[in-house]
Amino acid sequence: MRHLEDEERHMPGFHACWIRDQRRRTSGTAMAAVQTETLAHPTAPVEQALGVSGRRWNFRDLAHFRFVPAELWLLCFLGATLGCCHFRSGSVHAEAPPFQEETPADPYEPLAAGHDAADEGAEAIMPISVQTEPSPQPLDPTPELGPAEPRPGPPDADPALATDAPLSTEQALPSWLKIGGLVEVFYQWNFNRPAGGVTDFRGFDSRHNAFTISNAMLDAQWDYRGVFGRLALQIGHTPATYYLAEPAVSAGEAVNSSDLTLWQFLQEAYVGYRFAALRDLRVSAGLHLSPVGIEDLNIYRNSHWSRSNLFFALPYYHTGVKGRVAFARHWTASLWLVNGYNSVVDNNREKSLVANVAYNADGLAASLLYFGGVERDEGAAEGRAWRHLFDAHASLEVHPKWVLQAHANAGFEAGRLGVAYWAAAALYARHRLLTNLYLATRGDVFYEGSSGGSADARPSPMFWPVSWVASATATLDFRLLDHLSLMLEARHDHAADRLFLASGPTAEGPAPLLPTRSRTQQTLTLGVTAWF
Repeated sequence: MRHLEDEERHMPGFHACWIRDQRRRTSGTAMAAVQTETLAHPTAPVEQALGVSGRRWNFRDLAHFRFVPAELWLLCFLGATLGCCHFRSGSVHAEAPPFQEETPADPYEPLAAGHDAADEGAEAIMPISVQTEPSPQPLDPTPELGPAEPRPGPPDADPALATDAPLSTEQALPSWLKIGGLVEVFYQWNFNRPAGGVTDFRGFDSRHNAFTISNAMLDAQWDYRGVFGRLALQIGHTPATYYLAEPAVSAGEAVNSSDLTLWQFLQEAYVGYRFAALRDLRVSAGLHLSPVGIEDLNIYRNSHWSRSNLFFALPYYHTGVKGRVAFARHWTASLWLVNGYNSVVDNNREKSLVANVAYNADGLAASLLYFGGVERDEGAAEGRAWRHLFDAHASLEVHPKWVLQAHANAGFEAGRLGVAYWAAAALYARHRLLTNLYLATRGDVFYEGSSGGSADARPSPMFWPVSWVASATATLDFRLLDHLSLMLEARHDHAADRLFLASGPTAEGPAPLLPTRSRTQQTLTLGVTAWF
């Protein structure tokens, strides 16, 4: 039994319960053997313990055996007493019943019966589960001699709670519910040393010479009997930046106003239903992250701390209805009807359409997407121009240590003032240097232009105040633990004109002092993100 006690000291939770059960089984068997031997020769246990078996003895012999512990005397006395009790009841040769610890009833068992796999569509940002290792149970100083009696409790106490084993977090949560979250913190040095401490036109790593909380997010996902959904709450510089395009709608007499301050704390909020009989068709409604592009809003799923110029310029989120179906092996298709680009509340009367086909198998993931709709505000000079967006990207694992990615995006919008258009591309490479160390590189370029109309009346820019921007990025990603990443990133940005903030103000006419701008900027960023 000693080896069972030693193992129990080092095994937590249900492992310790199993060890205790085995120890009690062993104790019960040994006790039965002692009882049987006692009936055959009542003094045998005492004689064997004292080493005087085979001859009669009296209490004067105890003087020669002062080394016998008091606990052994007590054990022998109890064994003989229990043996007599069993002899009288007729259960002498029956083995002592093994100890069985009650298993806590699962309060969610009726609900979990209809639960299948969680929703694993494009909207699922992260695997979310909480796994807390239960603390080991303390050992009793002495082994138990038989089956343990149930502990008395209050008259109305739930018998499922009368166990010593603590409930783990997995037992406390139903199988259809997953809880998670993340935190992103970084420090950045901008070699332009912008006067206001802002790294402009760079997306979300936008603070120079400061420790910055980029984003903090808490997430809940569920999938119960076909009903699934997600609620992700967030706060930080990232949501405050990408919600800047959210339409501002003034309040009526009995209606609240709507702008970024109302919605920026939501990353996703949707509910849907899965039709298992229709090729796993999933229909959901609410706020979804955009399917455009290969990069993700949450940094730990990317290879770099900063996002590309394509990610920064293209849409981040859509509000509407989405349907997704697996129409063939490794192939899925989705169709969306949404308000438009980056709009929880629509900025015009028209709705936008998204159609997407994706393939994922054998180290290759690819996507082809079309987005169409009117995106200009009501009363815009360009009129009700329909915007067409085409997006394609692919990721290929060419070697266990190498992953290559490519992203291309283009589109146009024809309106009263002419045709606005753009074209953009990005290339990625990621190499695993060591088991937990990766080196990633990225290069991207984004071009925007217009044609038609007069020189003084052309469509206003859709994305940038300059005709093109480009960047080159290199990142060391050290995955310290399974859910902790430390990234060191160096990035160079270049633009067609003076776009990026630099040090010192400059005077231009009667206007107040304006910040100096540069065509280039270089940054060095150290960031850490953790998630669960």
